[in-house]
Amino acid sequence: MQRFIQYRCLSHRAMILRATGSAQGLTEATREPRAPSERELKVRVHCCGVSSLDVMNRKGAFPFIKTPIILGHEVSGVVVEVGSGCSSNIAVGDKVLSLHWDQASSWPSPLTSSGPTKSILGLLEDGGNQEFMTAAEHTFMKFESKQEWSAAQAALSKYI
Repeated sequence: MQRFIQYRCLSHRAMILRATGSAQGLTEATREPRAPSERELKVRVHCCGVSSLDVMNRKGAFPFIKTPIILGHEVSGVVVEVGSGCSSNIAVGDKVLSLHWDQASSWPSPLTSSGPTKSILGLLEDGGNQEFMTAAEHTFMKFESKQEWSAAQAALSKYI
């Protein structure tokens, strides 16, 4: 089974929110792609939507936001590397869509009695406003058909 697709990039572009509350807090930066840890996937981002939640995060609406952070929780892309121990049927080359947070760690809500789950994309974990993102495997859903993928691209294309 293929575990990764080799890419020759040593760095990639990302939009990083360094501070909430001002337009100057969001800056473009170059960073090194992070390899997936156990039960994580690395995804080459094709589209990332900009939602009202991203605007709220940028303004600092949630006091538990972890800065610096990469915003973006509405992501579609292709899996380029699979970390060890992954139990899902997602493999290298599969098209995926993000589910906003690790569904295995907190369902139905990312907000628990002990506080928010650590995997909320764009709030507590880097999101998709970057060329490659790495997140928990259960943060993603695999597309089974070309029709679903086309619908997701069409829905997200109005944001980019």
